[in-house]
Amino acid sequence: MKNHSAMGRAVTTTAGDPAEPRPVLRGQVVQFVLIGCICAVVDASTYSLLLIGGAPSAAGKAAGFALGTTASYFINRRYTFRSSESSQRHSLRTIMLFVAVYLATLGVNVGLNELLLIALPQQSVVDSTLLQYAIAWTTSQGVSTILNFVLLRSIVFRR
Repeated sequence: MKNHSAMGRAVTTTAGDPAEPRPVLRGQVVQFVLIGCICAVVDASTYSLLLIGGAPSAAGKAAGFALGTTASYFINRRYTFRSSESSQRHSLRTIMLFVAVYLATLGVNVGLNELLLIALPQQSVVDSTLLQYAIAWTTSQGVSTILNFVLLRSIVFRR
């Protein structure tokens, strides 16, 4: 372990580890979560509107996820990971990696959502179906958000 000074603050990194100091990681996590909340509103709104319109839950979840993902790519690329790609080829590579990561997490997101809709018991509350959908959406969103951050930081936007 080595101590380094970053903007007047001591940070600890592992010897030989090319990883960034912890405050940078912490800042990225905070930005990713805040941006994720905005994108989650896009996702949840789309999902809800499509469910109200009679769409199957998997189709609504996939559509909401796709719209939230598109917003996430552009905002996180610019602000969280500060990608400064200049060449079109490099941008195409990044987009392809991003799409691959999000297709994988889309499967996790939609699959977990559907599994939870089947597995969660009906509750004796005012609207148990609404509660069941809210729990399934929130859980699948949380799991895929963590997976997305790890994969985006380590594969797509690594420096």
